[in-house]
Amino acid sequence: MDAQTGWTFAVMGKESLKQTGAPAEQGSAASYSATVERTDSPEALHQSGTVLSKGKREAEEVFAADGTGYVREGAPGTPWTRGPLSNPEIAAKVEDPLAALASFATYIEGDERIVVTRTGGEIRLQLRIPAAHLADRTERPAVAKAAREFQPTLAKLRKAGVTASEEQIVLGSFEETLTLDARTYRMTTHRSSFGFAIPHEGRQLRYKQELQADTRGIFTGRIKVPATAR
Repeated sequence: MDAQTGWTFAVMGKESLKQTGAPAEQGSAASYSATVERTDSPEALHQSGTVLSKGKREAEEVFAADGTGYVREGAPGTPWTRGPLSNPEIAAKVEDPLAALASFATYIEGDERIVVTRTGGEIRLQLRIPAAHLADRTERPAVAKAAREFQPTLAKLRKAGVTASEEQIVLGSFEETLTLDARTYRMTTHRSSFGFAIPHEGRQLRYKQELQADTRGIFTGRIKVPATAR
């Protein structure tokens, strides 16, 4: 990213939690779409989108700057929630497409197997993990990333009485792809998907998440956290 400029992204995601053998209506699912503006100097993010869950659509707006996240779920006038980006619940609301660049750098440092291909003016980096355990997060950066995304859901499951250990919780079919422009090395697209299987009372809970981000263009504005959010 060039100094004093930023980028605009289109982001879409969905997640679901279901129990094997249970009626589909007993599970939960949500989808999300947003426009994300991201600057690097200063480093800041603004996203505005909607969440669709249980047939209801709700607006969601997020700012991130100086290590703090600001989240508003609902129409203008709804109170903001703020907290450090180290808070898993706040971090889960922030969809920073450029974080994929840092993730792949970490994967390479952690000796994850990255497949690199060049085609049609693009460079594609892809990581696949057929299976792992949640406990592997301490040794494998890709599993650690999936674990961070899963953490808010896992915390709710713990409160609901799920006691499966991290060794028992299985990560399946983790796949992440980062596509760069071969000339400028700027990110053009990012895709990720993974799932966790959690044993509980003789059955399995299955969590799935998918995320995609596409670069839409240059952002030349300034991102400023509104006074009502501070």
